[in-house]
Amino acid sequence: MKCIKTYSFASTTVRLVSGCPVEDTEYYSRFLTDKTPDVTVNIFCGKLPQINGEVIAKSEKKTVIKNDSGFFVYTSYYNQKKPGFVTYACKAEHENIIDLYIDFAGGLWDKMIFNALDIPQIMVNFGSLLIHCSVVEYKGKGIMFAGDSGAGKSTQASLWKQYRGAEIINGDRGAICADGGGFNVYGVPFNGTSAICQNKSCKAELLVLIGRGEKNEFFKLDGASAFRMLLGKTTYYEWDRQSVESVLDILDRFVKAVPVFCLKCLPDESAVRTLEEGYEQYLSEKQ
Repeated sequence: MKCIKTYSFASTTVRLVSGCPVEDTEYYSRFLTDKTPDVTVNIFCGKLPQINGEVIAKSEKKTVIKNDSGFFVYTSYYNQKKPGFVTYACKAEHENIIDLYIDFAGGLWDKMIFNALDIPQIMVNFGSLLIHCSVVEYKGKGIMFAGDSGAGKSTQASLWKQYRGAEIINGDRGAICADGGGFNVYGVPFNGTSAICQNKSCKAELLVLIGRGEKNEFFKLDGASAFRMLLGKTTYYEWDRQSVESVLDILDRFVKAVPVFCLKCLPDESAVRTLEEGYEQYLSEKQ
């Protein structure tokens, strides 16, 4: 009997069809749905196909081979027992059908499958872009905190929860997708070390690039600066022209529709007040 499970991530719905059981994990199971799939993934358990062709990208975790049939992406994991990286999956895309081959004796579970699928890349094809940021919902609207590792994204999200009663949707990632003239931000199951993710969405009200400072400073970024700084917070295949063009298009529309600010701040309630007061002033000056 086949194992069939369907998941919804922002604007993208993915159906897994496997001849082997697929174990649910806590975060991904929150995104199960009965929607009609945009993409169907056929999973084959056993030895991986050996593809001949040109290696166009290679890292410890990914190897991409191109030939006349298309692109083939091999995924590896770090085996602590050996130690070293071991290839366990091969992905072949055919428009909205993906063949995923997995060779792993320990069984299948949702997270390992979606890691091999590179789900953020699939989401881009359907208009959603994953951004490295924490996301909170405050009074029905989304505030996104982006920044480098250790800049304080999770800290600011926690401060808004503590002092303003905001709800944290995700502590590490958010997906944006156009909706009319604006954008919505969605929770996703990818949450880094934050262990916080919810299957919720709301209107993206503003995005704040966080940096540590000796005092609080809040100012708006121009479109070009916002675009440049956010591009490094996204995920895409640099070798895939379609992926790059889609990311650039989504990000360009986002910075035109959603204001992006910079907040250099202290890790306390004063940062919350500075953002709150600065944004209220921005809105009043727009009127």
